[in-house]
Amino acid sequence: MAKQDTETERVDGLEARRLALFEDRYGPGSHERLLSLLQRPCVSFARIAARFQVTRERVRQWHARWVPDAPSGRERRRLCAVQQQQRRLLADALFAAFVRDVKQHARGLRIEPVAAASGYRTRLAKLGGCVVALRDVRHTARRASLEDVTSYRLAGYRGRAEYVYVLLTGADFLCVPVVDLPLHGATFVDHARARLRPFKNGFGALLSAASS
Repeated sequence: MAKQDTETERVDGLEARRLALFEDRYGPGSHERLLSLLQRPCVSFARIAARFQVTRERVRQWHARWVPDAPSGRERRRLCAVQQQQRRLLADALFAAFVRDVKQHARGLRIEPVAAASGYRTRLAKLGGCVVALRDVRHTARRASLEDVTSYRLAGYRGRAEYVYVLLTGADFLCVPVVDLPLHGATFVDHARARLRPFKNGFGALLSAASS
């Protein structure tokens, strides 16, 4: 047991000297920066090599020594492509609004992008295992009554989704089961007695379906 402890101490001491030499050569905090870069798939070994002014082979050696479980080679390029597709997806205003509203009103449900021929679909997603179509509202108009009420024209939907998320304004949305949305579309008059009012600013129907 004592021999084993001695060997462990020797290995630990050697590693500590390696880290000290690395920091001495490349500056304080350089080892932590290196580990961070090695775990970012979109940062190539060539870019890391240029940053530390070493060869790509030296970067590969560092990778094998300090983060052998981090992706490399083809897997690193694949993960980078996935990350870039996700960034493009979140750059889409409607998809970003959908993600924001899910985080605020249905935090327990997982969002899964739907793959397309190149990248991901921006108007379709999975939420809690259910397929959701994403739509902008077609029209808005105000009508005079005892109090002003806004009406929205919703397009009909023909597709494979089970729910339709409709962004009404920057702050309001509907999440309507497809079975409750006529194929020819509908007008949503935003007042307390409106047929679609229970689907405003919430994912209640979807949450119930996901938990059943």
